[in-house]
Amino acid sequence: MIKSVGFDESQLFISSCETSLFDLLKTDIAANKEVHCTYQLNKKDQLLIRKLIEKKVKWIKFSNTARLYSKDLKIML
Repeated sequence: MIKSVGFDESQLFISSCETSLFDLLKTDIAANKEVHCTYQLNKKDQLLIRKLIEKKVKWIKFSNTARLYSKDLKIML
């Protein structure tokens, strides 16, 4: 019998555009969230990076990156 590994989606936020990501970052709901962006990270956006760190997002992944954790984001500043 094959057991499927469950995934807790309650902490996952899927962002389909920058606007939805910035809307999330306006709230405290962003704290400890896992964020998957369906679009690419095209440039170093200092405001975005600061907001992700400030809101304590657990990790963020864009379609062209691996998961970026807080320590990875701090390096990008």
